[in-house]
Amino acid sequence: MATLLEQLEGLRTLRPNWDGYNADAPIPEILELARDFVAFFDGFPLAAGRVIQVYATRVGGVQFEWEDERFERELELNPDGSIAMLHVNRATGAMKEERFEPGRGAISPGLLPRLLPNYAPGETLRAAV
Repeated sequence: MATLLEQLEGLRTLRPNWDGYNADAPIPEILELARDFVAFFDGFPLAAGRVIQVYATRVGGVQFEWEDERFERELELNPDGSIAMLHVNRATGAMKEERFEPGRGAISPGLLPRLLPNYAPGETLRAAV
């Protein structure tokens, strides 16, 4: 199986209409932001023992997908600089969508805790001591 970085680098080869339905190719700025996320995933417990997949979106973005004990998660990097997350509770099927509107090249501090394996939408986040 290809590494996460190899999967991401493979997205660079996509051209407009890559899906046969007029999809946009991932834009270079989003691919670079996605590389930053790959570095984050590689150096963080999130990736420990987890299979993370990366895909191109039809609008020129990049989407990461993974599961943890309680949730299926999606992280979407959009061409407009926004970042969207979807959390699906594996036990109940309940879904929670979140959207972050940072400036280009910036990561919202509110996003990073949501990448942690123990994060559950609606729960108060506390720092470990």
